[in-house]
Amino acid sequence: MEDSTATPQKLKIQTFSKWGFLGLFFIFLVFFVAFFLVGSLGPPVVKKITAVPEHINRQDLTQNNSISFSNLNKTNQQLVLELDINYKDSKKASCGFDAEFILSIKARENKDWIEIQSPKKTQRSVLCKRGRNYCDTIWLAHIPFISYSEYNFTIQLVNFAEYPMIGDIGVYAHVVNDRFTLFEMWIRLWFCFATWIMIAIWFYNLRKYKWHTFS
Repeated sequence: MEDSTATPQKLKIQTFSKWGFLGLFFIFLVFFVAFFLVGSLGPPVVKKITAVPEHINRQDLTQNNSISFSNLNKTNQQLVLELDINYKDSKKASCGFDAEFILSIKARENKDWIEIQSPKKTQRSVLCKRGRNYCDTIWLAHIPFISYSEYNFTIQLVNFAEYPMIGDIGVYAHVVNDRFTLFEMWIRLWFCFATWIMIAIWFYNLRKYKWHTFS
């Protein structure tokens, strides 16, 4: 019968020499730097896409303007609607105003449209600075999870006709780059696989020790 009071054996890492510890730290540092290099060399996180149509003309500001984004999928993850307002008096002075919008959102995967948001009035404070051709960007809508391939935004700019210094408005969307999503999923898969291999090796090496020495 084995003596349960036997002195616990030291694990291998406790008996490392100075060079052993330095080598282990160097290996960790190499993998740490490689992780950041792979991330920095990968695809960009956010992709900016142009709406159809690309602009809302000045004379159509108070009408219901239908804006669409298509060819989306779940790997894009989220969508943010951006409005870029042309400031025609940029050489004169800065100005600010409260913009009023009526926004409705619908989406579809095949044929039938599904209403995501009924017409809703919202306000945004807009600042237009001297020397800049565009006012500060307006983020009008945020859809955190993309479940359909096509989204349609109906935008009515209620009080924009009161401001003659406002020109055409560019409409864009920011989505998570689908290439980045796939890249991130592969990185996580290989990280989990490497972790599983290391744990398996560690468990295998534990066979060298008796149960009563695991203290």
